[in-house]
Amino acid sequence: MVPLPTRSIASRLLIVNGIVLAGFVVLTGLAVSWSVHTRAETARFDRLQGMIYGILGATDLQEQTKLVVNESALPDRRLGQTLTGLYAELVGNDGRPMWQSTSSVMRQPITRPTPIGEWRFERLPRDGNLPAVDSLQLQSVWVLDSGEELPFIVHVADEGQSLGRELARFDRTLWATLAGVALLLLAVQTLLLKRGLAPLDRIGRQVAAVERGSRDALDTDLPTELAPLADGLNALLASERGRRSRYRNLLDDLAHSLKTPLTILGNIATDDVRKRGVKNASVAQDPIAGEPATTDSRSQNDVSTTIREQAAHMRASIDRSLQRASRQNVAVLAAPLALRPVLDSLCRSLAKLYSDREISFAIDVPDDFIVRISDVDLHEILGNLLENACKYGASRVRMTSTASNRTLLIDDNGPGFPVDPDALLARGARADLRKDGQGLGLAASQELLSSHGGRLSLATSPEGGARVVIVFALSGS
Repeated sequence: MVPLPTRSIASRLLIVNGIVLAGFVVLTGLAVSWSVHTRAETARFDRLQGMIYGILGATDLQEQTKLVVNESALPDRRLGQTLTGLYAELVGNDGRPMWQSTSSVMRQPITRPTPIGEWRFERLPRDGNLPAVDSLQLQSVWVLDSGEELPFIVHVADEGQSLGRELARFDRTLWATLAGVALLLLAVQTLLLKRGLAPLDRIGRQVAAVERGSRDALDTDLPTELAPLADGLNALLASERGRRSRYRNLLDDLAHSLKTPLTILGNIATDDVRKRGVKNASVAQDPIAGEPATTDSRSQNDVSTTIREQAAHMRASIDRSLQRASRQNVAVLAAPLALRPVLDSLCRSLAKLYSDREISFAIDVPDDFIVRISDVDLHEILGNLLENACKYGASRVRMTSTASNRTLLIDDNGPGFPVDPDALLARGARADLRKDGQGLGLAASQELLSSHGGRLSLATSPEGGARVVIVFALSGS
């Protein structure tokens, strides 16, 4: 199959329709022309046949030996005129003329004897300046009174120049009319195709607008055939936006989860430098004085332990973010994890981070409070919530559990939530713009907790500050 020389659907359809329409017009013209010409030849045969019957009606037998024709009774008066293009004759079987009309034709077909009652129609085509001639003969016989038969041929010839001209004029008119109708149909098809393909053109413009960033989705008010295409593209666009949003959120969460360990390490380094400076100054003033070696060793061990813990948390946060970025599912069936040790570790780290404020932490959680959640995710969830309590002015933070060991309550005596608590669970929402932060802690904790089947809600604490309610999924034994 020869490929079409265009990439436009409308142009392809117009070319195909033009080819089909041209073929239809040609076939229709040929069929109509053939039908008209055939009907004209039939009509001409019928006319010549009627003329022969008229000639027979004007013929009589004279003296039982000779056929005579009453020319005043001839069916066409042109037979009594000259050069009319119409000619008639009676011819015997021996070829001898028995009667001839006054008129004549430029070309006279030859008569031949045939069986009695047989019609013989013949058409001589146009030859140079000689016109076409239609000829019809009938083999007949006259029965004499004696019982003898007198065979003869009735022959009529007609040049029919006017009919040929009329047929030629009809053919020209037919082809001109069909050509005009074909052009009109092509114009109508062009308009219909333009209107019919308008939804595709609109989709193309909308896709281009999406590529430019001026649109977020395609219209769905489309024909039934195109609606699934638009829905599929919109779903693909929504998935792409969600993917970009997830990656952006993962980066924000990673940055947020690394911020606290980095701050702790920075504070430890600053305190270590400050303590070393104070110690060096004391030694310079009194070389004999100084802290016992055991105290200095214990302090260095605490620093090393804290650095190792925070470095481990940072590595775990990076690993978890990479795992989530690669679209791996959350480990719902994680190993059972005790909640109390995690709270103890976080409280120790936060006490060092906010050592200048002397925040007190009270943990009223039994040792058998078990949750099924990964260690890294649990550290991030609780770390974000406890850090918020410390960051926004609390001096006391209390952690209690319910009797079912499924719900953890974190209460503080800070200023509480100045706005609708539910609004703070949205990513980027912040209650106090005077503090540094991105408003990601609560949202990240809620997303992580939801991924493990839990729930997070905010309320007012009996301490006068904020209360965070964490409901873990059923952990089993």
